[in-house]
Order: sequence, then structure tokens, then C-alpha cells
Amino acid sequence: MGQIITAFIMIMVSIGPLSKGKTFEVKQNAAVSHPPENIIASLAPGIKKATITIEGDTRTAFYNRHNELIATSKVINIIDMDPVAIKMLIQNYPGYQMGQILKYEGDETIYFVDLKNEKTEFQVKITPDSIVSLSSYTPEI
Repeated sequence: MGQIITAFIMIMVSIGPLSKGKTFEVKQNAAVSHPPENIIASLAPGIKKATITIEGDTRTAFYNRHNELIATSKVINIIDMDPVAIKMLIQNYPGYQMGQILKYEGDETIYFVDLKNEKTEFQVKITPDSIVSLSSYTPEI
């Protein structure tokens, strides 16, 4: 089920917003310190995207049709990345420089890392079991 929701959100962020400024009442998560802002409806049925603050940290949030928080994403520094994920990335892509790193937290934590060298640039996805693969989409924050 988590993979379906993750796929839904990935489709939603790659398609982009349909309308901005819509308001909705969310079921507040205890860690969310401010109400959602910049709410965006999407083509994915029942999924909404907003900006929230959790423990003083601003991130993109995704809500289901019941207005419950189902996932968040944010740009992070490499020092905030799981050490095992860093090791797998270096082993699989030696000689590449890292660009933006996006941490997606839903049912599981997934990292999306932009990589480049003098010849090419692409994005990889790192799953919780440290599997590194080419990403099939470009996520939004």
C-alpha cells in the first residue's frame, strides 16, 4: 500500500499543481507547529501538497483525501543523509559530484540525489534497503 501512495505522490509532484490557494482543514499532526500554507490541489485523486513547519523545519507536505499527513519532503545536506546510503552512492557512482539531495519521508524514507560529472547529469533514488537506482522522475520540493 505504501508503494502505491509513494507512486501516487511521485506522479503528483511530476505533473504539478492545478490550482493554488485552496484551503482545507487538516488533521494536525502533533509535530506540525504551523498550519499548512501554499496548498496545491493536484491531478492525483485526493492528494494535496502544502508547505508545513515541523519542529522548526519547513518542508513540503502531502495529505490524503481525509486531510491526514502522509508524507513530507525537503532538501537536505549530505551530512543529514543516512551513512549507509552515502556509502552505496559512492560505491555505485564513483567520480560523480552530488547536487541537490531530496529526502522523502512517507511509509519509508527515500533519497533522491542529483549526480553529475563532466559528461552527464542525472538523478538516482536510494531506497531504505540502500538500493541505488536511476530515478524515473524529477521530484519537486
